[in-house]
Amino acid sequence: MEAIVGLVIIITGFAITSVIFLNVITSRNSKAKLETQLLLKEQALDTKASRQYIDESIKVKDIIIEKSFTQYDNNPQLLVFELKVINSNKKVIGNRKELILSYQ
Repeated sequence: MEAIVGLVIIITGFAITSVIFLNVITSRNSKAKLETQLLLKEQALDTKASRQYIDESIKVKDIIIEKSFTQYDNNPQLLVFELKVINSNKKVIGNRKELILSYQ
């Protein structure tokens, strides 16, 4: 009986250690994702504040931010604003879409 209780305690400790280890390993990616989302939000705010609704690509450090605008449902005042973050390997690592009202 004592051996079974000891094994249960050891297995429980091992399971908790494994969960903590996996959380630490996967948290590296979440930091990059948070930085990407922050960069997208910042670019979206700057674009809407300046009201320059033109397609463009911006290079920031080793990534490229692509902005694109398309008309929504044939309404000239509604635009779909899309931002994409592309890393140096040409892989999309983040994106953001918004519907904005344009008075142009």
